[in-house]
Amino acid sequence: MENRALSELEIAKQQLALCQQQDRLLEEIEARLHAMKSIAQYAVDHELTEEEKARQNQRIAEHQSVIRVLEKEYVALSE
Repeated sequence: MENRALSELEIAKQQLALCQQQDRLLEEIEARLHAMKSIAQYAVDHELTEEEKARQNQRIAEHQSVIRVLEKEYVALSE
């Protein structure tokens, strides 16, 4: 009986660690999405030159790239 309780405790600890990793990934994704929103809002509020538009688009693309990687990590953890 004691071994079963220890086993259940270990499973619970593993589940907690997994949830914490998933939470960290979701927080990073959320931060990236907020950054992208800020970039888009800045573009709406200001008249940007073509160079500035390209620079802002590059920043958004970088965030999107990181988000894709984070999403893959999240899916891998969920499997």
